[in-house]
Amino acid sequence: MVRQLSMAQLLALHLGRLKERERSAPRRSRSGNGTTAHGAEIARDCRDLLGGAGISIEHVAIRHMLNLESVSL
Repeated sequence: MVRQLSMAQLLALHLGRLKERERSAPRRSRSGNGTTAHGAEIARDCRDLLGGAGISIEHVAIRHMLNLESVSL
């Protein structure tokens, strides 16, 4: 999960820096579209790791998972 999260963060950082330098292109920014799916996958893994407590709305993992699923639809 840490590796997937780090990869998504590095991709977002790289795309942001390209945009600051005004070197971004639509084809480059399309590569960042999959980060929502990666985030939802990480949140699902966290939910599974927490077991029965992972489905409680009190935990951050389930809230993030639900938010990411609503965005990716």
